[in-house]
Amino acid sequence: RIASELYLIDDMVAEGVVVMDTSTALLQTDIGLKEWARGRALMGEPKLPEPPQATAQNVWADGWAELLQLGMSKGVGAMAAQYAQGCVVDWPGARVAHGRGEVEQFWSKLRNALPSAKFTLCHRVGRSDPMMPPRASVRWRLTGKHDGWGLFGAPTGAMVSVVGISQAEFGDDGVKREFTIFDEAAVWAQIFG
Repeated sequence: RIASELYLIDDMVAEGVVVMDTSTALLQTDIGLKEWARGRALMGEPKLPEPPQATAQNVWADGWAELLQLGMSKGVGAMAAQYAQGCVVDWPGARVAHGRGEVEQFWSKLRNALPSAKFTLCHRVGRSDPMMPPRASVRWRLTGKHDGWGLFGAPTGAMVSVVGISQAEFGDDGVKREFTIFDEAAVWAQIFG
């Protein structure tokens, strides 16, 4: 469960951003998520590179970016209303869910944990090809204090940075499939650090 964004120059990788879902990998071991995060926190503060701010023009990419921005600024309910009723969603920690209610619940837990954090759209790309659904991918960052109750438990005031990649496929009724990945374990490590 890894998502990557690679920049190619003359068919060679010049730069890349890789986001790993460590929490899903930990499910395959005897190491608990919070135990791993506490150990990681003892190793020192992880250095997160500042991602490039390039944005490609594409109607699907722009629409997906606007939808994520809407959810982070105006409320997740408005965002979830743009999903197909029977949507399928994949999130960190091997979470797979169906329907708008699940979409609203997950994104609300993330945003509620970091209510004052700044949401930044870092990069977007979209495609529409014959015999394929329109699709888009957005890399984003949520940076600020863990100052609310939500996905990461009781507020601690710790400064955290969440780097995520959210991909979507679109159908006649809106988003029909979403795959969002961020390193939930790395966020816990920042909280414990």
